[in-house]
Amino acid sequence: MIKYSDKFLPDRQVFLKEIKFIRKDTELNNSEVKVGMVDTIAVSTTEKSLDVEFKRQIKFDPVELFDLSVSYVIRHRLKEQEKMDWNIIDVEKLVNENKEKFLGDFMDSVSLLISQITASFGGRPLITPGRIGDMPENE
Repeated sequence: MIKYSDKFLPDRQVFLKEIKFIRKDTELNNSEVKVGMVDTIAVSTTEKSLDVEFKRQIKFDPVELFDLSVSYVIRHRLKEQEKMDWNIIDVEKLVNENKEKFLGDFMDSVSLLISQITASFGGRPLITPGRIGDMPENE
């Protein structure tokens, strides 16, 4: 098992990678619309770092009101003396088993951006959880 503090520097670099928002001209006709979200984690490596991309996409059922997704990249830099052979490590498993270390509180930033964007057209903001996973119904 890899101990995070032994291999990585304590400071992480965080980059807003992409915000995608496309409003759809959809008529609701007083029909009920369910809102959900899909979270994805993608991992890439270099000789000196491990990048974790967290993306949240908003989904609707049965109609789309808008297309919205936000993604951040969190770069974890290796300590200078550390070398990692990424070919022998299941990096995705490592990140998924240690989400709190590799993602930290940055999911809160994604949730905040989604709330601000959805509030910008006059309605109540859509508030998504600051954690990974499915959004409970009617939240």
